[in-house]
Amino acid sequence: MILYKFLSRPSCGNACATRCALIIAIWALLWASHSAFASDLFPFVLPWDDAGPSVANVSDWSDKPAGAHGFVEARGGHLFAGEKRIRFFGVNVAFGGNFPTHPDAEKIAARMAKFGINCVRFHHMDTGITPNGLLQKDKRTLDPEMLDRLDYFIAQLKKNGIYTDLNLHVGREYPGFKKWEGAPGYFKGVDNFFPPMIALQHEYAQALLTHLNPYTGMAYTDEPAVAFVEINNENGLMNEWNNKALDAMPDPYAADLRRQWNEWLSKKYGSDQKLAASWNQDANAGSADISPRLGEINIFQRKEITSRPPAAQRDWHRFLFDTEMGYWTGMRQFIRDELHAHSLVVGSAAGYSPWPIQAMLDVVDAHAYWQHPHFPHRPWDPNDWTVNNIPMAGEPNGGTLPGLAMMRVADKPFIVTEYNHPAPNTYSSEAFLELCAVAALQDWDGVFAFAYSHRMDQWDAERIPNFFDIDQHPTKMTTLPAAVALFLRGDIQAPEPHIAETTLDDAVELVDKSNSWSNASAYGIRRGETFQHPVAMRIGNATTPVSLVAKSETSGIASDNGELTWDPTSRRMLIKSPKSVCVVGTLHSGETIDLGGVSIIPGATLQNWAALTVTVMEGADFKTATRLLVTATGSVENTDMHWKDASRNSVGSDYGKAPSRLEGIPATITLSLSGKYKAWALDERGARKSEVPLKSGNGTLSIELSPEQKTLWWEIAAEGLDAKK
Repeated sequence: MILYKFLSRPSCGNACATRCALIIAIWALLWASHSAFASDLFPFVLPWDDAGPSVANVSDWSDKPAGAHGFVEARGGHLFAGEKRIRFFGVNVAFGGNFPTHPDAEKIAARMAKFGINCVRFHHMDTGITPNGLLQKDKRTLDPEMLDRLDYFIAQLKKNGIYTDLNLHVGREYPGFKKWEGAPGYFKGVDNFFPPMIALQHEYAQALLTHLNPYTGMAYTDEPAVAFVEINNENGLMNEWNNKALDAMPDPYAADLRRQWNEWLSKKYGSDQKLAASWNQDANAGSADISPRLGEINIFQRKEITSRPPAAQRDWHRFLFDTEMGYWTGMRQFIRDELHAHSLVVGSAAGYSPWPIQAMLDVVDAHAYWQHPHFPHRPWDPNDWTVNNIPMAGEPNGGTLPGLAMMRVADKPFIVTEYNHPAPNTYSSEAFLELCAVAALQDWDGVFAFAYSHRMDQWDAERIPNFFDIDQHPTKMTTLPAAVALFLRGDIQAPEPHIAETTLDDAVELVDKSNSWSNASAYGIRRGETFQHPVAMRIGNATTPVSLVAKSETSGIASDNGELTWDPTSRRMLIKSPKSVCVVGTLHSGETIDLGGVSIIPGATLQNWAALTVTVMEGADFKTATRLLVTATGSVENTDMHWKDASRNSVGSDYGKAPSRLEGIPATITLSLSGKYKAWALDERGARKSEVPLKSGNGTLSIELSPEQKTLWWEIAAEGLDAKK
């Protein structure tokens, strides 16, 4: 249409004609380059229901059934199943994805286990009503059919060694309560203090958790395969107040918060005289004395808080903190002591709620996304959005990972229950390799992809369906076995941690002065340390900011054990460990990347970028390996996906059609292996498709990866070693 407008406009002289010709040439070049790019892609679809044996099947890394060793427990700051430490690589299911049919549930659970997934977070069950949600139209009663589907799915997950994380409140708009203009979504913050909403949360928790699953014979309160119960997603009173979302809050919500505020003040001061003395002691000089009257003091709005005396501001912030703390600890007490649930209780993602509060629960959680979709005009407009199409590998500030690490609390298990690099980012195969590498180095306890699926059916989409679902995303799924090897198997070891300490009073004061997103950076931890050693903060006897030698954020940062390098200069991440090597990021054709016993020489790629991994699947290390998995991933998109412009940051609603198509990565990989080996390009199931020649000599073995092989993964195995059965 743009070309038509230029070609059909009236003549405007030589200068204008030259500009028009230049614009036409530029657009022709852009579309020609897009066509050339698309023509270099080949179709590759991983079957939605495949759980067959292959070198990529790591289901035997998880004990079966889930919960066989009893409930997951928190000990020494980590998670244990019996006497064995357990880590989780999990996924979310959301909306209709929580409720597959029975036949589908069997296949989905088995496929998840194949890729190393060992926990599922059930998210947004309460947002919609049946058939896309767990609730009936009254938004209070559990729907029998949806509950039956949920029960069967959880039973199938348990059978396959996959634990469950049950979310309570996520997206339910509490029935019977009106919102106001500018109100926070799902009554966030309000439901931290408003008793009728807390009562509805109790009602829902009791109905779900005490329900007997007929397929396991256990109530969820007694089900050891339920690792976590999460109270309230991305929610916190202080955060919503800081965002001014409660400034226009009307009665009855404001009236109840006002009542609680005055009760808090009465308990602290006991009389109008003591309150007035405190608030007047550091009021602005020359201002009239304040004569507050207990029982009549209005709640403070965020927009006018600075006009209050400093002592009054401190009281208000501490009241919010105490009120929010009472909500989270009260909900935990209800779940554990009144409902008698044995699972670990998670509050909400730290930052949405202050970390000193979340540290009072059993597990600390955090969320992050690299280049989350941006909606410039209307939230979640399917036509009007952008996802910046840039890679994270080697990002000078570390991208999303340092912010997550800064939220970790020492002596508490730490999990990240939402993470992704949303589609259609063409570099997104890096997502879980980077996350799992840093999670292992940081000694975290769980990471979760958001999401496996939002879809109740249409599991066989054969295309990337939306921003978040990974179940039909070929490069994200193909790299999972290598990623979970880094984290679940512990191929990257954690060095000695650096921990910053602060007192509870100082931590609370920092939250009061800044906001609920305060973290370890306030106590001397630097972002670059994320790639050196574990970092965390803890409540101690004194605030003692750590003093460490600063390292440049713009040069390569190597972990203390030498197994991970984050290199902003070369814009890449390197992994070099005894059983896993990896390069993710910018590559130059013909360069040699030395990873110890493995070297990689990449060829030309469409984006001068790729993610390549070599993982020992059988054997103690690369010198003794008898079976290895190789993956090589780059750009991916759906057939006939149409980018809006050359920035390739949006396709609007034109996501294209099946099948998904992707780039073949050329590379030569040389291993320090001697003996007789064979190699195969693998099909979409990870089974042997066609043999690939190997070159050997001088104690080395080389394989040539080629786009003509039309695959993302390869198997190398000692001669005579059969395909996995």
